[in-house]
Amino acid sequence: EPARGGQGNWIELWPTSKMMAGDPSASSIYFGQDAAEAGRFEAPSSISRGSTRPWFIRGTCKDSGGNPLGGAAVQCFRTSDDLFVSQVGCDDRGQYEVPTPYPGVAHYLVAQYASGSLAGSTVDTLIPTL
Repeated sequence: EPARGGQGNWIELWPTSKMMAGDPSASSIYFGQDAAEAGRFEAPSSISRGSTRPWFIRGTCKDSGGNPLGGAAVQCFRTSDDLFVSQVGCDDRGQYEVPTPYPGVAHYLVAQYASGSLAGSTVDTLIPTL
């Protein structure tokens, strides 16, 4: 039986993650960790072949004039069921690398520039690569 906390509540085995609001031009979303949780969730020392390694969809966000859109937010969705997969921000050259755990599966991307005045989407047949 799982352990109980001091107040009779069940101890959370998987506490909720905390998302840090960072620079919108950052190339990925960062997850924080409370000091009390330090060491509970650590990256494995080695990653072997298998489904734990993320695959990526890479590209560049540009406006209609071909100018890069640094700081644009790019969201990734699985095409078959419109499942939200992940989100990243473009770097200062408008480049992004969106991770997905679904290799060989069609995806589509939706991008929005920080000012909100520009947005767009891709075709729904993007297949991630390593």
